Amino acid sequence: MKVIQKIGLCICLWDITWASEGLIGHGTGLVNVNVEFRLVVFRPFKNEVLQGRITSCTQDGINSMYYLVSGSVTSPANNIITSPHRLL
Repeated sequence: MKVIQKIGLCICLWDITWASEGLIGHGTGLVNVNVEFRLVVFRPFKNEVLQGRITSCTQDGINSMYYLVSGSVTSPANNIITSPHRLL
C-alpha cells in the first residue's frame, strides 16, 4: 500500500486496461512498457480522523497500521506536518 498525494491510499491494483509493447533499452537490456491501470483507492473526507497505530518511526518517515486495511502504510518525512496545528 502507498499514499499518493492528491489521490489517496492505494490499496491494490484492480486491473490493467492497456499495455504497450515493450521497448528494450539499447545497451541496458531494460524493458520499458507504458501501462494504463485502475486502482482501489481509499480517500478519506477532509478532516476525517482515522484510528491506527504507529509501528515504527525513522528519519525517513513514519510506518503505521490502520484498522480499516491490513498491511502497513508509510508516510514519507517530507509529508509530515511538524508545526502545531488544530483540527477544525
